[in-house]
Amino acid sequence: MSTSGQGAVVVGVDGSASARQAVRWAAVDARSMRRPLRVVHASVWPMVHHPVPLGVPAQYHAALAEEARGWVQQARTDAETAAPGVEVEAEVLTGAPVPMLLEEAEGAHEVVVGSRGLGGFTGLLAGSTADALTHHAPCPVVVVRTEGDPAGPVVVDVDGTPAGEAALGFAFDTASRAGAPLRAVHTWSDIDMTEWWVSPPYAVDWAAIEDDERRLLAERLAGAIP
Repeated sequence: MSTSGQGAVVVGVDGSASARQAVRWAAVDARSMRRPLRVVHASVWPMVHHPVPLGVPAQYHAALAEEARGWVQQARTDAETAAPGVEVEAEVLTGAPVPMLLEEAEGAHEVVVGSRGLGGFTGLLAGSTADALTHHAPCPVVVVRTEGDPAGPVVVDVDGTPAGEAALGFAFDTASRAGAPLRAVHTWSDIDMTEWWVSPPYAVDWAAIEDDERRLLAERLAGAIP
C-alpha cells in the first residue's frame, strides 16, 4: 500500500454502478474531513478450464488491465466531479479483492465499497466482498447501497457492545460533519428465554426490563456525546 494512503478514505471499485455510487459518497466524505481519497481496484489472473493458444493469455491480460485502468480512471472522474478539490490517488492492484482491501484498510480512516459488485445477485443486502470487509477490516467500513438523502438523519443502532460504542462514535462524527440530526435506536425483545423456563411469562416484570433498556440507551448516549 502506498504511504500516501495512511489515514485516507479507501474506496474499492470494479466498474459496477454500485461501486460508482460508493466513489461519489467516499469523495464527499473525504473532502469533508480534508483527507485524501484512495481509489483501488484489485483483481487476479482469471483461471480457465479449457486449453487456449499460447498467444491468447497475454491478450487476455492486456485487455483486463486496460479495463481495470478504465474503471479506476472513471472512478477518479466521478470523485472529482462529486467533490471538486478532493485529493485523489488511484491504483490498480494485483490480488484477490478481499485480501487486498483488508491490506489497504491497515492505517486507513475508513474503507468504502458498494453493496453489489459486477455479477452480484440482485436483491441481496451485501455482496461477498462487502460482507467480508465488515467482519474483518481493522477500520470502519461503509457499504453504500444508495447515495441517500443529504437532508436525512444519520441512524445508529445502540446495543451496548464495544463494536456498538465504536459505531456510535463514528455516527456522531458523521452527523456533525454533515450537519445532520442523529437518530440513535436501541431495540430489545420481550421474549426472555432464560426467564421463560424458570417462571411463567406473566411473572416477568416487563416494565422493569423496559426501564433497564431505556437506561442503557441514555447511558450510552451520555457517554458518547462529544
